[in-house]
Amino acid sequence: MFKNIKGMIILIISAACLLINSCNPGDTDTSGVTDDNVTSTPKAVDTQFDNTELSESNLSPFLKKNNAKFRIAVIQSGEYFSYADVFEGMIQGLMTIGWIKDHTFDYTGYADGKTVLNILLELKKYSYSDYLELSPKYYYDLKWSSANARSREFKALLAPAAGIDLIISLGTQASQILAAPKQFPIPVLVDSMSDPVGSGVLKSMKDSGKDYLTGIVDPEQDLRQVKLFYSVIGFKNLGLIYENSDIGRQYAAYDDVMSVSKELGFKVVGNTHVLPDPENEDDDAAWARCEAQYVKALKELAPKVDAVYLAVQAGLSEYSLPDIVAVLNQHKIPSFIMEGKDFVKNGILLGESDSNLLTKGIYSAKKIVRIFQGIKPRHLNQVFEHVPHIAINLDTADAIDFDVPIDILATADEIYKTMSKGETNE
Repeated sequence: MFKNIKGMIILIISAACLLINSCNPGDTDTSGVTDDNVTSTPKAVDTQFDNTELSESNLSPFLKKNNAKFRIAVIQSGEYFSYADVFEGMIQGLMTIGWIKDHTFDYTGYADGKTVLNILLELKKYSYSDYLELSPKYYYDLKWSSANARSREFKALLAPAAGIDLIISLGTQASQILAAPKQFPIPVLVDSMSDPVGSGVLKSMKDSGKDYLTGIVDPEQDLRQVKLFYSVIGFKNLGLIYENSDIGRQYAAYDDVMSVSKELGFKVVGNTHVLPDPENEDDDAAWARCEAQYVKALKELAPKVDAVYLAVQAGLSEYSLPDIVAVLNQHKIPSFIMEGKDFVKNGILLGESDSNLLTKGIYSAKKIVRIFQGIKPRHLNQVFEHVPHIAINLDTADAIDFDVPIDILATADEIYKTMSKGETNE
């Protein structure tokens, strides 16, 4: 989410050097660290868990040897709705396996709705776990700037005094910074990246390349989505809006979309008349320009296509969604959203359902437990593949005169009937 890749690389290299410096036990500011000061064995192995009990089914919660809770830090690249969905899925996964007590979160009291920080604030409201410590104190938002890794707060969070046992990293930029050191004393779980291997975070789909590092890779997720969309609609010309840059094509899964188009015989009609993410995350006027330009690009594209795959892009947001839905409905165009389950609730025709996020969340929760049990993150499986479960909005189907196939209705996990209220019939 940078205007140029070269600038991003420079910032990441700089931030990575600062990250390594932050690991010095005696200094959280500027001093360096040698290999002798850093261990590739995660400190989280110092637990009450008996490794002789290790098995796929043994996910029972336990404490550290000093009867302390495991402390988890959460670092995100910037504010993005998908990060909150993924993190909430992890929390639900930890609830499912018994590490966090069951609870229903209410985000209605937050002006910005569901965010990673607000999820942590919701956890803080009740006695959520006897085994884990997740807190706003151990959260950091880079705000789309690698330069923020220079901050005292960021370096202090990674210093030994903070007592962090695991870092959850959300987004490519944060994960590139945390994956840069050859060795690092805290286990790191990376997620929510469009291309974890191509971005250099992971060595390969099966090997993170670093003992302290593990990720979650679904190599055919976007391929499956486009194939699913095609099987439902049978379009001839698929619209795709994306930024004309390396990172813009990554976010749009451009290569995967083109691959499926060749396999199935449809044409991809692209529109790159969009703006990149603003450099300042808090610049509301800049975000508004991105959103307005996205709607304009969609208006240009709509007469040329018979379906649109809505990929990740700065101008596609909850704020621009009403205008986007209006354009799609006016031109009777079926749509599929790459990320964002609530977008289907609020007017997009098709997407993946909540059950996918929960399944992935349970997978992540199990990996977290395995790390606390003493397994090196690098030794954990990274490939997570799942059959997509569909969500559909029937109001939108009616608006675009789309006759929903019976088999889709029968197999859909989530069926939305009222866009404005989000009422469902599952």
